[in-house]
Amino acid sequence: MEAAFEGLTHASETGEPSALVPCFMNGEPAAVIAIVQPVGSKVHAEVSVEASSSYHYELESTSFIPKKITLQGYDVDIVQMASDKIVARVGVGIEGVASADFSFSVWDGIDKEYIGMGSGGASEFIETEAALLLTLVPDEDDENESAVQIVDAEVIGLDVSVDFGDVGIDWGDPDDN
Repeated sequence: MEAAFEGLTHASETGEPSALVPCFMNGEPAAVIAIVQPVGSKVHAEVSVEASSSYHYELESTSFIPKKITLQGYDVDIVQMASDKIVARVGVGIEGVASADFSFSVWDGIDKEYIGMGSGGASEFIETEAALLLTLVPDEDDENESAVQIVDAEVIGLDVSVDFGDVGIDWGDPDDN
């Protein structure tokens, strides 16, 4: 297995969006870990939203779309090492867009209920930290014994907190009339 992780040092050698860094286990060199940079895909994130409005609002949905994932120094921990795979946790910085959809209402004092007024959304660019959990295996289809394949990459520990400030109803573009 270790032979599969030797010699590969640059993303340009694989054609994949990855970079390789030395990894240590108990202070000793253990292997080389690939870092992927997924772009534009949705990732499960706990999104905490703060906002204010002149209307009563309810949060309908939230999302976080990563745009860039970068390595945070050499923050690499081996989670599992076996003869056929290595699982590693890698600290990363994540830049992306957090979005939320709101529904707005006003209190009807006569009927004693909230009356829906419309909906709106907000988006904000966010920078945060998380970790990638990577599963690497030797690339059996490659003639080069140093080739590795990332078979699973999961973002973990991604908690996004965003303050959208003042939010309101999307009345549409007045020029559309």
